[in-house]
Amino acid sequence: RSRSSFLVPMSYSLRNASRSWFLGEVEVNALAPCDATFEVGSSTAVLGPSGSGKSTLLHVAALLDSPSSGGVWHGDDCVSGLDDDARSAFRLKHVGFVHQTYPMVSSLSALENVALPALFAGLSRDEARRNAGSLLADLGLGELGPRDVRTLSGGERQRVAIARALVNDPVVVFADEPTAALDTATGDLVLDLLFGAVGSAALVVASHDERVADRADRVLRLKDGRLS
Repeated sequence: RSRSSFLVPMSYSLRNASRSWFLGEVEVNALAPCDATFEVGSSTAVLGPSGSGKSTLLHVAALLDSPSSGGVWHGDDCVSGLDDDARSAFRLKHVGFVHQTYPMVSSLSALENVALPALFAGLSRDEARRNAGSLLADLGLGELGPRDVRTLSGGERQRVAIARALVNDPVVVFADEPTAALDTATGDLVLDLLFGAVGSAALVVASHDERVADRADRVLRLKDGRLS
């Protein structure tokens, strides 16, 4: 697995990025204009209580949602300004996302779930499965590959979700409350895997869990949609 030459190590950043919407005539400001830079090879914890805007920030930064102002940049390229198809292609190949609920395709095995993003990125079925199997083995999860995802525990599903987020060798990985539904011991295992597996990518973890702050290179805090 190798990163595209288009994406040599560069910073990934939010520049004056905000997110708001209207409920009827009332404007909801979920994320105030903010600046944040996520350096390749570093980890950032985004901490704040429920409703503070953590998921909104991650969704904007990961190009799952569009900023209301400002933009998302990779180096000198404003990737949030790409058209829909180009933005989706960039996100698929270069952005990893670990969702809070770690959704899986229930009819597929763990290995097949990990291979899906590689298939969508254009790899052959055999190559996608080979890459997924190699990654699971590298992460110490090889025994989970053939398992029906419906039989996996919450912690096992979360670990498979981390592998899936990494299979296309992303430049940045976002994780939204990765330990929220896990007990303390399982959460520690998931954090060990997450912080140990991203390699040269930038890692951004949104959480209300102070254990995440202890592991991250730096901590940003959100309150009422404002980043500090």
